Amino acid sequence: MEIHRRLANTVLGRLRQPHDYATKKYPNYHDFGKLRFPDELLEQWCDQLAIVVAQWQVEIGLVSGDLTHQKHHHNHADAWIEVLGPEFGFPKPENFQKYVDGVWVPARAGEIVEIPAGKVHGFTIKPGCTGKAYFLTIQTPPIVGTGGEDDYHLDL
Repeated sequence: MEIHRRLANTVLGRLRQPHDYATKKYPNYHDFGKLRFPDELLEQWCDQLAIVVAQWQVEIGLVSGDLTHQKHHHNHADAWIEVLGPEFGFPKPENFQKYVDGVWVPARAGEIVEIPAGKVHGFTIKPGCTGKAYFLTIQTPPIVGTGGEDDYHLDL
């Protein structure tokens, strides 16, 4: 996932500059909030790395409640997740957890989660607690295709 890391570093460089992403409205995607970066920025970043823009989906995710019912996998997409915090202009994550290797465990700002296609994963605010957490999410190929097909599959 070296190219994921390189793209993430490019995006994180942008997030170190003043921005308003923590105050924007996040559209609902399977009970997560997901905010896409403008196409012009994604094109610029992909051009810098000599990668094909159509093969990448780059967004900021938001979790603000109990999503333990949203354990899922992607059949085709590999994902790179980095938990965001004050260093990148977001609040410190509160009561944030990730589901990996069959267990819910705490996730902290700066933590990176590499998720290969087919691996069951999830993100939540600890049940019974309040909180909010933002994360950078980079997937290839895109989880949501140009025709609207969705590579998001629940694992109950």
